[in-house]
Amino acid sequence: MDDSISPESHSDNHGTLPVAIGTLEIEGVRPSVGDVVRLKVMGNITKIVNETAWVKPSTINDSPMASETPDASEDELIKSASAFDRMI
Repeated sequence: MDDSISPESHSDNHGTLPVAIGTLEIEGVRPSVGDVVRLKVMGNITKIVNETAWVKPSTINDSPMASETPDASEDELIKSASAFDRMI
């Protein structure tokens, strides 16, 4: 077996894609953790091993990939979310 497909060779983000949350909103409502979403992903195959293909996404929902690094710190995001919650 190729060790590149073993669980030990992947980061904590294995199997996840960074997606701009705005592209997942339905009628202006943001999704919550645990919600099921349907995505349209386009990308290039970067590697094939036996029956497994690795795809590097280039767009999700017809928009460029979101950055894996958030623009704001976690504290800033929490403060922003709290302020939004107080407004509604």
